[in-house]
Amino acid sequence: MDYEELRQLRKDHDLFPNELGVEITKISAGHAEGELVIRPDHMNVINAVHGGVLFSLADTVCGNAAASYGIAMTTISATMNFLNPALNTEKLFAKADEIKHGRKICFYDVDIHDEKGRLIAQGTSTFFALDEKAHAFSPDFAKGIKDATDKK
Repeated sequence: MDYEELRQLRKDHDLFPNELGVEITKISAGHAEGELVIRPDHMNVINAVHGGVLFSLADTVCGNAAASYGIAMTTISATMNFLNPALNTEKLFAKADEIKHGRKICFYDVDIHDEKGRLIAQGTSTFFALDEKAHAFSPDFAKGIKDATDKK
């Protein structure tokens, strides 16, 4: 599998993480890494990175790890433990690793650290394979994503 092609395809068509500023930096079998440069609109009322931003970063990185096998996946469950507030943070880094890859259900752990190496959050996500024949890197799959977004 061409992981760089997969990373670029998902970057080109995964609109919400792009709007948020999530950058996927690495995909390999059962693994993905990403980062997020913090902007003022990511902050909550106490000037910490909003939990929804952290959760979105985690879900995006886990989703890329789940897609690393070329199968269309969707999140069916996710938990997030916020361990430290992301205060005075300029950049966040997330790493997702596979716990178990089943035929239809896959499980992933994710850690989010700040630029100082401080652990900000940890989570676990469960994904469901939508269609084993729907490869996330295929032109037909990408066209389907584009067609769906063009209709909105």
